Amino acid sequence: MSKLDKLIKEYCPNGVEYRSVGSIITRFNEKASKHPDITLVYAVSKDEGIIPSQDYWQRSNGGNNAESQVYSNDTSNYNVIYKNMFAYNPARLNIGSIACLFDNKPGLLSPMYVVFRVDET
Repeated sequence: MSKLDKLIKEYCPNGVEYRSVGSIITRFNEKASKHPDITLVYAVSKDEGIIPSQDYWQRSNGGNNAESQVYSNDTSNYNVIYKNMFAYNPARLNIGSIACLFDNKPGLLSPMYVVFRVDET
């Protein structure tokens, strides 16, 4: 018996309903153009999760502010992300990184990221 089987037997004596990931998540595709008040741009880092983009790149550049904005000045096509939503990076730097925006305020992510939320029911 695997460790997972033991945990299920102990904590879920009536069994566990298995569902595919696709059945419990919904892609969220709200664009920044509808929310001009949201200006904070995030990045998704494999090491730090969802972090303000300028903070991430400033640290990556050894504290050099001059190179800390790597996102476009026109963020109108960026995706909005809200608390408890997830972001996944399918391309380029930090490929495969996934994180949840827990306590931070709403922000924007490059349209290259996939933003989704989990069906909590």
